[in-house]
Amino acid sequence: MCYPTGDCEKQTMTNARILLAACLAAACAAVAGAQSVFDMPRLFPRHKQALGQFLRAAQAGDLLGAETAARAAAKLFPRDANWHYNVACVCARDNRPDEALEWLGKAIALGFTDTRKMEGDADLASLRALPRFKELMGEAAELAKNPPRNA
Repeated sequence: MCYPTGDCEKQTMTNARILLAACLAAACAAVAGAQSVFDMPRLFPRHKQALGQFLRAAQAGDLLGAETAARAAAKLFPRDANWHYNVACVCARDNRPDEALEWLGKAIALGFTDTRKMEGDADLASLRALPRFKELMGEAAELAKNPPRNA
């Protein structure tokens, strides 16, 4: 709104800057996933629900249900390496090695570097002889030795 003080152009520019700053902040939060430690109390019930769905399906041998729950959780928590690892495990169990290795690579890139776990996990047994699995184990070992400074 412009007032009859003659500063209409100045006021419009100020309003535009404020709107631009608000839009930029909202866009940055959306891109970042807006997941900080302060988001966790709000997100915890959804995490707990996803984990329950995943565990029930996995224990019942329902690969589709487990995969659906793990993929939904990976989407909800895009920086949680464990959910990416769980999708990899389900894909490996379902004889989809390329997809499993892709998800395993994502998990490692997000910080899942427990090579002993990966090499001993029965879910990943079908991948162990593959060259890409061995490459990923090397990447995980290297990341474990030299974690990113911003982690």
